[in-house]
Amino acid sequence: MDSTFVYQWSKGGLFSKAKGKVEKVPTTVSEALSSDLMSFMEKRRFQKFLEFVSDLKIEDPTTWKKYDIKKMSFADLAKKFKLEANTVDFVGHATALYTNDEYLTKPAV
Repeated sequence: MDSTFVYQWSKGGLFSKAKGKVEKVPTTVSEALSSDLMSFMEKRRFQKFLEFVSDLKIEDPTTWKKYDIKKMSFADLAKKFKLEANTVDFVGHATALYTNDEYLTKPAV
């Protein structure tokens, strides 16, 4: 199975040390819910985003829900789903394979 991985740095805290870890980028709802890349609340938001993307048919605007993905930027779409910056970053770079942040200003489609 093909997968994408990212290196995630954890600052550590009162009971844990700072460390880096290689994590699989979640691409399904079940992977998102079990991923260590996101907090519990972020997992739920990312789940809703993945469900939207999975149901999306670019040629059928009725599947776009209330979002005009041809006009709004990816950054605006991410804001609508309230995704955290770290999540937006790994979606753009680790999943969509952008080498810069241009994807944020391009149409979400």
